[in-house]
Amino acid sequence: TARLDIKSTDFATSLSVKEAVRIDSGHYILLVKNVAGEKTASVHVKVLDRPGPPEGPVVITGATAEKCMLAWKPPLQDGGSDISHYVVERRETSRLVWTLVDANVQTLSCKVTKLLEGNEYIFRIMAVNKYGVGEPLESEPVLAKNPFVVPLPPKAPEVSAVTKDSMIVVWNRPASDGGSEILGYVLEKRDKEGIRWTRCNKRLISELRYRVTGLLENHDYEYRVSAENAAGLSEPSPPSIYYKACDPIYKPGPPNNPKAIDVTRSSVFLSWGKPIYDGGSEIQGYIVEACDVSVGEWAICTPPTGIKKTNMEVEKLLEKHEYKFRICAVNKAGVGEHADVPGIILVEEKLEAPDLDLDLELRKVINVRAGGSLRLFVPIRGRPTPEVKWSKVDGDIREAAIIDSTSSFTSLVL
Repeated sequence: TARLDIKSTDFATSLSVKEAVRIDSGHYILLVKNVAGEKTASVHVKVLDRPGPPEGPVVITGATAEKCMLAWKPPLQDGGSDISHYVVERRETSRLVWTLVDANVQTLSCKVTKLLEGNEYIFRIMAVNKYGVGEPLESEPVLAKNPFVVPLPPKAPEVSAVTKDSMIVVWNRPASDGGSEILGYVLEKRDKEGIRWTRCNKRLISELRYRVTGLLENHDYEYRVSAENAAGLSEPSPPSIYYKACDPIYKPGPPNNPKAIDVTRSSVFLSWGKPIYDGGSEIQGYIVEACDVSVGEWAICTPPTGIKKTNMEVEKLLEKHEYKFRICAVNKAGVGEHADVPGIILVEEKLEAPDLDLDLELRKVINVRAGGSLRLFVPIRGRPTPEVKWSKVDGDIREAAIIDSTSSFTSLVL
């Protein structure tokens, strides 16, 4: 060839290469032979030059909408000098201009960032030695897009606990994470009286629950939740139902100290106190139930909504029958735990010997002016109600006398 010149004589041979280039490097072998035999010698030639292209292909991994990873092998021809580093460049396939990615890559790989989603890129890599920058190795075109999408929206959240200024909101993972793990969740709330959704959390929520604070008492709130992965934020979930911010109320405890205070032949007088625990809501009434032991069934003795007072005469009971009684308190949350009146109560008239209370004044001699009126008043008791009979030791009481008697007193007026 024009660059190559070989000259030989009987005693010498020479090979000259004009304007040597990197490709001229390598082992040169000289063979001499005649009828007596042959001999070879090899000469190793190194052309000092810029390196050849790195060995391909360029391996592209981890491609997303804004980044990817490049890898390659060292050049087969290093130009007779160690490779000091590599230069990586990129260009969009729609443009001609190359842009520097990194001018000093010390390894056989490079992370490329700040790509624009939807653009197609080609990358090229050049090896550098002390003689200069070598020829480039170009990659195949690659599209900057995520291999995944945003997650599906979660289902509507629910509220597990409520106070007057806070709620604990819970939800489930979405049916699909879009091909990339879920990084966290964004929870939003909306007041029934407002129109805007507002975020409840500044940072992403990593758990499937969140305590929302700073709510306004007696306001109604609805919630929705979105999931986020490397591709971005999902559509929001359907909204929850409305929840009112108020302290929880529970059914009341049992009424305090229920007891039977009196019995007649057809009724029982009961009394009780307010429950120690009202469930966080005022007591609206009390329900009294009776059970005829011989029948074994409980029957309600009050209106279904209950009575306001803390005592009651349970009437229309069967004489000589045994009864059990129980009392429940009622509040906004419902009917609370019942309290049993101690023991079994036999419905019968109690016998009590007659007795009377004479006033101290009546124990003395009573003076009455002639023509004046006399009034004697004496409290009495006894069961059944005692018969009352006034008489005079010597003679009869005048017909003009007015005698009045009840179960608790008798009086005589003259």
